[in-house]
Amino acid sequence: MTASLPLDPAVRLAARQWAAHDPDPENVRVLERELAAAESGSAADAGQAAASLADRFAGPLRFGTAGLRASVGPGPARINRVVVRRAATGLARWLTDGIGDDEGPAGVVVGHDARHGSAAFARDVAGVLLAAGAHVTVLPRPLPTPVLAFLVRHLNADAGVMVTASHNPPQDNGLKVYAGGRMTDEPGRGAQIVAPFDEQIAARIDHEAWPKDIPMSEDGWDVAGEDLIDAYREAALGVLDTVSGPSGGPDRGLRIVYTPLHGVGGAILPGLFAEAGFGDLHVVEAQAEPDPDFPTLTFPNPEEPGALDLALDEARRRQADLVVANDPDADRLALAVPSPDTPGGWRLLTGDEIGVLLGAHLMPRLQAMGRSTATSLVSSTRLGHLARAAGVEHHVTLTGFKWIARAPRLGYGYEEALGYCVAPNLVRDKDGLTAALLAAELVAGLATGGRTVESELARLDAEHGAVATAQVSVRTSDPATRERALRRLREHPPTHLDGSPVTTRRDLAAPDSEGSGASDADALPPTQGLLYAAEDGTRLIVRPSGTEPKLKGYLEVPAEHSRAAHARLARLSTEVDALLDRGDDRHACRLATAAPGSDGPGPTDTVGRMIDTAELARMIDHTALKPETSAEDITRLTDEARRLGTASVCVNPRWVADAAAALAGSPVLVCTVVGFPLGATTTATKAYEAHRALADGAREIDMVIDVAAARAGDRERLEEDVRAVAEQVHAADAPGGAGLLKVILETCLLNDDQIVLACQAAVAAGADYVKTSTGFSSAGARVDHVALMRRTVGASIGVKASGGVRTREDALALIDAGATRIGASASVDILS
Repeated sequence: MTASLPLDPAVRLAARQWAAHDPDPENVRVLERELAAAESGSAADAGQAAASLADRFAGPLRFGTAGLRASVGPGPARINRVVVRRAATGLARWLTDGIGDDEGPAGVVVGHDARHGSAAFARDVAGVLLAAGAHVTVLPRPLPTPVLAFLVRHLNADAGVMVTASHNPPQDNGLKVYAGGRMTDEPGRGAQIVAPFDEQIAARIDHEAWPKDIPMSEDGWDVAGEDLIDAYREAALGVLDTVSGPSGGPDRGLRIVYTPLHGVGGAILPGLFAEAGFGDLHVVEAQAEPDPDFPTLTFPNPEEPGALDLALDEARRRQADLVVANDPDADRLALAVPSPDTPGGWRLLTGDEIGVLLGAHLMPRLQAMGRSTATSLVSSTRLGHLARAAGVEHHVTLTGFKWIARAPRLGYGYEEALGYCVAPNLVRDKDGLTAALLAAELVAGLATGGRTVESELARLDAEHGAVATAQVSVRTSDPATRERALRRLREHPPTHLDGSPVTTRRDLAAPDSEGSGASDADALPPTQGLLYAAEDGTRLIVRPSGTEPKLKGYLEVPAEHSRAAHARLARLSTEVDALLDRGDDRHACRLATAAPGSDGPGPTDTVGRMIDTAELARMIDHTALKPETSAEDITRLTDEARRLGTASVCVNPRWVADAAAALAGSPVLVCTVVGFPLGATTTATKAYEAHRALADGAREIDMVIDVAAARAGDRERLEEDVRAVAEQVHAADAPGGAGLLKVILETCLLNDDQIVLACQAAVAAGADYVKTSTGFSSAGARVDHVALMRRTVGASIGVKASGGVRTREDALALIDAGATRIGASASVDILS
C-alpha cells in the first residue's frame, strides 16, 4: 500500500466540529464517510476524501452582489443550512442597522425554487429574519424568481430573498438578495443588490456562529396568499394589454410548444398563455414537472447546446409555430422559430436576436412615454442603434441585471444571456414569463401580416445594417485558470479580428490603464474583462462568468447583409476559440457552440449532448509516433489536423520543426514526446529534450515518467523527474513562450496504488495533465484507469487518454470517464 495525500489536522478538526453542529443528517453522514476514508481507506479513496474535505473547508463562501451560490453539501465553502443561517443573520443585521429601531420592522419576502434543499433553506432564512424582528412573507410553494422580484415592489418590502441557483448545474443552490422599500431609492427599488450593499451584509455575517447560537423561529411568518400570486399574473397580462393597445392585439392562434426545463415556470406560464388567449399550447411532458436532478439535460441552461432538443422534437411533430423555453427559475427566455433553410427545420434565436426583436416591438411605446433602453456591455450594440434612430435614450451598463435595472428612466433592457426586463415598473429584473407573453404576441402579429421572425430580422438588417453575435465559452472549475487565461491575453492581445486591425484595447478592470481607442466601457466602473474592437466595428469581450465556472468570449461582427455577417462570425468564432484555447490550461471541458441559426449539435450516445464532432476534434492530439514516420506522413498529418480542427499534432522530436512550419498561422499546436517510449533516460536528458523541442516550435510536451520509480513507490524520484521537465516547459523565458506538460504514466505497467502515487507526484511537481499510455507498451488506455486518474487529480489538472483509441465510441467512453484530451492516430476515423 502506497502513501496517500495526508489529511490536514486542521481540516480534520474543522470537519468534526461541523459534523457536530450541522442540522442536516445527510451532511453529517457525508463528513463521517469522508473522514473515515481519509483516515483508513485505500490510497485512492484516502486521497480523494482528503482532497474533498480540504475543498469543503477551504474558507467561507464570499457573499457578493449575486448573493451566495455553490454546490450543496457540508462545510463553509458549500451551500447548507449552517451557511444559510449565518448569511440570514448578516442580512437581518443589515436591515436593522439600515432602518433603525424606531422605524418599524423590516419587511422581507422569501421565495424558493424546486432545487435540492431550496425549501429548507427558505424556511431557515424566514426563521432567522423573523427571530430578528422582521415581518416575513414566504411564498407558498416553489415559484419563479420574477414572482418574488415583483412582490418586493408590489409589497414595498425592504428586501427579498430568492433561494435559487437559476440555470446552474443540479448540485448547486444559492441565495439571491433584492433591496427595496427603505433600503434603497429608485431606480434600484426591487432590484438585485449592488455594492456596497453586498459588502455591508458580508461584514455582518458571523462565520464562526453555529445554529445553536443563531436565534430562529420555527414558524410565525406570513404565507403569501393566492391573491398575491394573482397580482403578478394580472400585472403580466396587463403589460400585454398595454402594448397591444385598444385593438386587443393580433389573432393569438399560434401553436406553441413550451418547456420549463424541469423548473418552476410551468407553475405560471401555461396559465398566463391560456388567459391571454394563446390556447394552442403544448408542454413538453418529460420536462413539465419540477425535478432538481434535471434528468433529461446535461446542463439545465437553455443557452446550452441540446437543452431544447425535446422541445424541438415536439415542435416538429406538432408542426408548431413557436418554441418557448424558460430556465429552471423562469427568469430567462429562449425561443426557436421554424426555418426551412436551417438543418432540422428550426432556428434557435440568440439572446441578442430576441433582445433586439422585443426592443423594436416596444420602441414606439418607449418613444411615446419618454423611457430609455439599456443593455449590458457584452450584449450587441444593435439595440443602441435602434434606440438612437428612434430618438430614445440608450444606456450601456456593466454585466448583470442589477445594473441594467438601475438605468435612468428605464423602459426596456436586456442582456444577451437570454434575460429581458420588459416591464421594469413591475419587475426590476429579468422576467422570462412576461417576456414570453410579449414574444408570442410579436410572433402572432408578424404572422397576421404574413411575415415571419426571420423576415423581421432581415428587415432590421436592411434598415440598420446586419450584425451577428455569438458567445464562445471555456468551462473550468479553477478560478486561477481563468485568471491565467486573462493574464495571457493581456500580455499577448490579438492584433486583428477576422482580418480587421484592432484599434481599441481595454482592460476593463483598470479603466485608467494604458489602452487605445474609445469604447462604451470608458464611462463604466471597473470590472473583470478585456475588450478589443477592430477598425471595421468587429468586437471581442473576454470575461469570467459571474455565476458559472466559465471564461466567456462575446463576439460581434458587422457586415452588409446577414449571410456575410454570419460567415464572418463563423471565422471569428474559430479565431477566438483558438485564442481562449491557448489561454486556458487545456484541461477545461470546452463547450460546443451552435452555429448561428442552427438548433445546435446533435446528441451522442455516451456523454449526452455536450460533444459534437467539432468539439471532439478540439479534444484530440492527432498522432504519428511510429519510428517509420516519413516527411510525407507529417505533411498528411498536419493537413488532416488543419482540416479536422484538432487540438494538436503529436510527433516525434525529429519532426517538430517541420510540423511547426506546416501549421504556422493555424490554431493547431505542435506536441512532442520526451523520454519516449520507455521513460528510462536520465532526468537531465528529458529536460534537455523538452527545451530543444520548445525551441523547435513545440507548445506541448508529453514526457514518460520513470516507470521503475512508480513501481517501487518512490514518489520523491517521480517528483524530481517531472519537476525538472516542468521547469523547462513552464519557464517564462522558454523558447517560444511557456508550454504545457503532460505526464505519461504507462498505466498498463502499474497497479491502482502505483497509478494513484504517480498522479499525486505529477500534480505536486507541476504537471498540466496526466496521460495513460505511450501506445507502445503491452496495452493502451482503459476506462477504469482514466476514471481512477480523474478521481485522484480531481479538477486540478487534465487527464489524457491514449493508446488503442480507434473509434468515436472509444473516445467518448474515455471522455465520459474523465478524459479531457485524447491521443489518437485514428483521428480521421474517430471524427468521420
